[in-house]
Amino acid sequence: MESAGSVAVTVHTNDMWRDILHHYKSGTVDFGKRLFIKLSDAPAIDAGGVRRQVYSTVYNEFQCNKHIKLFTGPSHSLSPACTAEARSSGLFKILGSMVGHSIWQDGIGFPFFSFTNYIYIMEGEEKALQVCSDNDIGAGVAEVISKLQDIKTEDDGKEVMKDELIVDIMSRCGITMIANPSTKNIIVQDIITYEALFKHSKLLDQFVEGLKATSLYPLLRVFPTLFQPLFTFTELTSEEVQKSLIFPNEKSFIAQETIILCYLKKYIDECDSEGLKEFALSITGRISVLPKSIEIKFEADRMGTIATHSCSGEIIFPRQFEGDYEMFCSALKSVLSHDFNTY
Repeated sequence: MESAGSVAVTVHTNDMWRDILHHYKSGTVDFGKRLFIKLSDAPAIDAGGVRRQVYSTVYNEFQCNKHIKLFTGPSHSLSPACTAEARSSGLFKILGSMVGHSIWQDGIGFPFFSFTNYIYIMEGEEKALQVCSDNDIGAGVAEVISKLQDIKTEDDGKEVMKDELIVDIMSRCGITMIANPSTKNIIVQDIITYEALFKHSKLLDQFVEGLKATSLYPLLRVFPTLFQPLFTFTELTSEEVQKSLIFPNEKSFIAQETIILCYLKKYIDECDSEGLKEFALSITGRISVLPKSIEIKFEADRMGTIATHSCSGEIIFPRQFEGDYEMFCSALKSVLSHDFNTY
């Protein structure tokens, strides 16, 4: 139930991005109160798990530019998209306030920024300049840099300066010098710093402004290494998911329960990255896991069905399961693919 320290927000499961965005754009958000999510078209009762799932789902839709193109780059190392739409939308500030609020409530971050962008957000331009590299730039710009680095003579430099793409990139980076063996390294570094950082900085500043809406930002800046997993990507592995499991007392196991646990471990080992994220999201409301955070339970009256509860981080199996490993996988996937199973 909604408490005095929470604010009720109704969302539709097929339009939660817009519903949550509408709430944060209203200008009346109390960042000292938790959200109590009401699903208009599902019977889920929010005790924290639904809220975590909603934030995780909304952030995934931001990440993949489902509704508006805000980001560019690999999905696990994003930078702001330098478009008029992204700049004028004001959504980076909204997203920043949303992320600060979800971290404060549930430890749910936006783990998709490039490392350079994260350092800029937390420690500013000077520190970010120390870590930016050609890993932070697109393939087209990387090709230009390669051509510049290949300059060995004055004639090579003159030939490079005939390339309109190279001249255009140098111009947008504010570079006026002529490429030659003595200037090429300076030009390359200037291109990298502009493409990796400077051209994104205004939108990153908007994100930081949003983060400052909560009281959390000063703490984030004091411990940037501690909070880095909330903003940069870490591949979820089968080993991490296995370590997150809390098993019942083995002394009380019956033979069928032992078989079910073997099936579960095999399923996790065979999952790809997306399957592991689906597993984590359904049971914890997050796309990541913490050690010893998922409790496995057995119930005698489940009639062969499996259930998950993201409020408490539980996955519940029947004590008897009539079927082989393939049937187990099918039953488990049908539960994990269900949008909200927090009752």
